[in-house]
Amino acid sequence: MEATTSLFYAESQYDLCGLILDSSFLSLRKVSQEILEKSQIPKFMVSLWLKIIRRSILNKAKFDINHLEPCQSAAKCSYLVIVLSLIF
Repeated sequence: MEATTSLFYAESQYDLCGLILDSSFLSLRKVSQEILEKSQIPKFMVSLWLKIIRRSILNKAKFDINHLEPCQSAAKCSYLVIVLSLIF
């Protein structure tokens, strides 16, 4: 989460020279879906759980997890951003 937080913060900073980050996820929804699918939960339950989680986060934290995509923030930065990620 630190890499993701850094990306969102750095989007509005213009005095940085660059960032090198590790393990930033591309989409919170995709990561959540992959974790739930690996846990042997039926697909219809995965969809239901994601809807419940999304609604809960919208109500409590006032943001949409479907719009939490850190790599879009990297594209908005005016300096070099390198994101290293292990995909398996």
